[in-house]
Amino acid sequence: MNLLKQVILNKIEKYKHLPYGTVIIHAKHKKTKYQLFLLTDESVKNKTIINLLAKWRNHHQKWFPSQFKVTKEGTKKWLKEKVIEVPDRLLFMIRVNNKYLGHVGLFRFDFDNVMCELDNIVRGESTIPGIMTSACLEIMNWGKQKLGIKWYQLTTSSDNIKAVQLYQRLGFREVKRVLMVQVKKNGGTEWVEAKKNHSEKMTRYHLVMINKKIAFAGPSITEKEVEYAVEGVISGFYETYDQHAKKLEKAIADFLGVKYTIATHCCTLALHLACAAIGLKPGDEVICTDFSWIATAYSIVYTGATPVFVDIDPDTWCIDPKAIEKAVTKKTKAIMLVHTFGYPADMDEIMRIARKNNLKVIEDAAPALGAEYKGKKVGTIGDIGCFSFQGAKVTVTGEGGIFVTNDKKIYEKALMLATMGRTDSQAVFWSDSVGYQYTISNLSAALALAQVERIDELVAKKRQIFDWYYKRLKDFDRIKLIKEKKGYKSNYCYPSMLLNDDVLISREELLKKLRGLNIHARPAFPNMGQFPPFKNEFKSKLKFENPVATKVAKRGICLPAAANLTEDDVLFVCNSLKKIVS
Repeated sequence: MNLLKQVILNKIEKYKHLPYGTVIIHAKHKKTKYQLFLLTDESVKNKTIINLLAKWRNHHQKWFPSQFKVTKEGTKKWLKEKVIEVPDRLLFMIRVNNKYLGHVGLFRFDFDNVMCELDNIVRGESTIPGIMTSACLEIMNWGKQKLGIKWYQLTTSSDNIKAVQLYQRLGFREVKRVLMVQVKKNGGTEWVEAKKNHSEKMTRYHLVMINKKIAFAGPSITEKEVEYAVEGVISGFYETYDQHAKKLEKAIADFLGVKYTIATHCCTLALHLACAAIGLKPGDEVICTDFSWIATAYSIVYTGATPVFVDIDPDTWCIDPKAIEKAVTKKTKAIMLVHTFGYPADMDEIMRIARKNNLKVIEDAAPALGAEYKGKKVGTIGDIGCFSFQGAKVTVTGEGGIFVTNDKKIYEKALMLATMGRTDSQAVFWSDSVGYQYTISNLSAALALAQVERIDELVAKKRQIFDWYYKRLKDFDRIKLIKEKKGYKSNYCYPSMLLNDDVLISREELLKKLRGLNIHARPAFPNMGQFPPFKNEFKSKLKFENPVATKVAKRGICLPAAANLTEDDVLFVCNSLKKIVS
């Protein structure tokens, strides 16, 4: 990302040209206060610093890939040419009570992934145990706050046991191990990568370690999103105040093949519009899955109608059509289904039941943009579909949603409700009925538009992540991995699994152990019907046990599927999961 790269490099250049002692990180290790001083261009002339650097480099040179004779002049040249003049390299001296104890730096910035290498971690004086661990944490926090770095990488040698242990305490994990061989070169020796068929016994590997958070969810942001967002700020006002919102609505209409769309502040509001637009009122019942984010049920309650919670299909975690049929009464006016975590629901059976009983169908497709049911885009099969652009979805804008339909009357009513009931029928700003301010802001729409224009790419990434999981977990007999049915296409927004009954560790303890490894999975939803509002003021006379939803609520897990995950990340998750569960 060129813009981000330039911002970071400009900051680094500015810092390096400041007088030495201007950029200081003030820190505390236990009861000891200390500072990290950034080395700047004038540090090259500081004899005390050069002497210390030469001394420490000479003491630790066996751990560097290249072994060479350390001199003060050579150290001065190294500091100038290999640190100060390198655009993406920073080095901090650690100082306690006016005495320097070591140094630590940042190097090799990866601007696409917003990460860099934790570099040149050298303990010069062994006087304060734990000071290096503390200093590394401080410089990583500084990098996050000042430069926007998300995560860090480092390299070390396998036989440097103390360093490996230090990095593990900092939360780093090994992601690559390369066999090394020592060769003579330019009057010295150097460790280089061994050839594949190398037969000599080796005692050293080059280790690559990272402290990357394996996030449950997160977006893919490129130059396109930055460009659209900036454009939304610059040109999203005055006569063009809604241009990106209109473009977003058209982009969704074209992608889904629907006639009408309304972009909203969030999906919850789109769902409320859906319930209000079909005329739900107190006394009406809506058959609703018992397994979803609470917005699904609350959007029904907002109209005064009562949700009737039914069970889910164990193979998709979506509403079970057989459970729907058992719940239909004379008061039933609609079915609210969810394409759970991007897995399509059984729409043929749901629509058959709806037609038989003259019911409206609302598709809560919040996480399911890009998913398909027998060749049809989910969200377009029922009377109304609603999608989310919340930050954990496939396409994001922080908060945002969209209402879609092919029914003109429903659209016109929803549009009036979404714009404060405004009609201008008698005068400008005239409102003929109570409405809401539910439409999306143009700036949010700008980011969402960029994401929607990349929808095929983003869904492909999610499906790739699921394939990585499936390859490694399909034969693991302690869990059930939820996979799309034949004829269905999931966008795999949140790859999901169920712990088998014979797994002794609790779901909560498993998640805790994974978090300890910086793996952030998520528990499945609890039964909504158990929430206090539905046991009291919005209690339905129809009560179903919903054993499948109850089991999934206790044993279900959504696996990490952030857009920045690599196959190595997924391998680490799978290996960790198997080890803990087994």
